[in-house]
Formats: sequence, C-alpha cells, structure tokens
Amino acid sequence: MTSPAVRCVVAYVGLFAVVSVAAAQSPDASRLFVPNVPDLTIKLHHTVGAEGSPEVESVVTLYFQGAKQRQEFVLVRGSFVGGSEQAPDATSTRGAPRPGAVVRCDEQKRYFFNHSLRLYASEALSDPSESFRRAMREDAAAAGARGSGEEDSVVTTDSIDTGERRPVGPFVARHIKTTRVREWRHRARYLRSVEERDGWYIDLPVDCYDWAARLTLWDTIPAVPSRRMVLRGNGRRGYAIEETTRQSDAPPYDTNAVPGVARTELVDVSTTPLDPSLFTVPPGYRQALPRWYGGFDMSKPDTMTNRLQSYWQVFVGWSCQQARAIAPMIC
Repeated sequence: MTSPAVRCVVAYVGLFAVVSVAAAQSPDASRLFVPNVPDLTIKLHHTVGAEGSPEVESVVTLYFQGAKQRQEFVLVRGSFVGGSEQAPDATSTRGAPRPGAVVRCDEQKRYFFNHSLRLYASEALSDPSESFRRAMREDAAAAGARGSGEEDSVVTTDSIDTGERRPVGPFVARHIKTTRVREWRHRARYLRSVEERDGWYIDLPVDCYDWAARLTLWDTIPAVPSRRMVLRGNGRRGYAIEETTRQSDAPPYDTNAVPGVARTELVDVSTTPLDPSLFTVPPGYRQALPRWYGGFDMSKPDTMTNRLQSYWQVFVGWSCQQARAIAPMIC
C-alpha cells in the first residue's frame, strides 16, 4: 500500500509534470509547435518513494525523428499513476512494457496501440493555452472583487541557474536549482510547505511543447483566483533529464508522514538513426471502438456490430437512470 509520503510526492510531481510542459512568458508561447529534432533516443529512470526505498520505479524511453516522437514505458515496481484514459493497460504488469504511444506534432495527434489485438486509436493533442488565459481572467476579476492583501495562499518559486552546462545529444543541458514555497491559510492558521528541485534540463519538445515556457506560465499564473504567484531568480528550466525533488517538510495534514523523494536519472542517450516505421501505425492495424461519451475501447475494433452494442449499452444505462428517478427499485 502506498504511504502518505509517496502520495504527497506523486501528487506534487504529477501536477507539476502535467501542467508544466513548453520559453517565454505569454500564453501563446506555450502553444503546440512543430519541432525538427534529429534522430535521438533518450532513456530515463524514474523513482518515487522514501529516501533509499522507492515504492514506484519505471523506465521511460523517448524516440525523436523530426516532428515525430515515440514514448515507451516499463514498470519496474509499484504502479503507474495517472496517464491517458485512452492508453490500454493503465497499470501494466511489472517488468512488461506498456504499448508505445506515437506523437505526431505535424498532425497534432497522439496514437495509442493494443499490439496483441492489432488495434490503434488516436486523439488530438491538448493545447491548454486557453486554460492559462481563463485563469488570468478569473484571477484579475477576483483580485478586483476582494481587494489587495487578501490572498488565501502564496506560492513563491525561486530558480537559480548554476551556470553549469553539459552536452546531451544535440542539446545543451543546464543545471538549475529551484525552491518552491507554498504558504496558505487553513482553519484560521497559516501553513507552509517547501519543495526543492535540483536538476538538469534541456529544450526537448516532448509532446510538442516548449517545456521552459510552460513552466514559466505554471510559476506565474494561479490555478485558483485566491492564490498569488511570485517568480524569482534567473533559472530557465525545461524538460528534466536528471532531477531530484524533495519535500523538506512533512505534509501538514498528516503529522506521521515522512517527506518522500522523486528522482529522474539519465540512463542513455543515442543519436543512432531510427527506423521511420517506429513512428507510424503498423500495417494491418484496425481502429479501436470509439465510445459514445468519448475515448476508445482498446479491446474492440470499430465495427458496425460493436458500435450498435456500445450505443445500446449507453441507452440502457440512460434509461435506467431516468427510471430510478421515478422508481428507485427499477434496474
């Protein structure tokens, strides 16, 4: 069972990673773009857990060729947290690779696969620039309504560039140390949490984003109107190839919890030319069944029979829901 410390670190890291993805300070800078990366393979090792005894461990291999990308994951221990609903096997068997996802920046699409059933599905890449704009509008409106000096929380991010550099394939990695302090009010008292990150970052456009730009937006635009964001320092981060994240204090809601550690380590970098077939839908694969309410059923092909069965199940479920409002014992 995952400890409270690990849940805390996973929450911080997951939220940080999902929102932080592309190097300017306006929402437009975080939009999807079409990169042109020379053939490149990068393998990373991730761990999350208490110091010296990680509870979650995985290996990620990223392939790049121009505007095309492939992402493969192997679970060593624990279970994957989050991930796309489209991906089959959200929690893979330990030691077994998850089906690789192909990202086509030129098409702004992500492809998923079920290789055992020779099925695939695709979805549009999300471009959350509008979410940042909406957050800015809501924050401005809330600030005008509440007046100054009434924030429920303040998040201060201080990133320092050490000046150290090192080559990583065609990129140059920069060493950045970041401290994030969150102070907030809870039940008439103020609480404080400190997160420290020490990492090496490159301008690798994973998922077709400029990660440095997205991190800057994440550090300056509040997720809720009552939060004030403060950004300091000269550090410009990016996609982490090596990083250690620590919570320097225990979560305030659990006095028995011990702060955990999340680590990313660079395992291998290769510029060996890649086979273009890595980035395409294999021949003979059929499209997976789209669901009525969105997403795909990666266990069934998209046939007329499967569609009719799926629609019928949705209709039966909707009918039962309406019937229960009249007679709770129905269905």
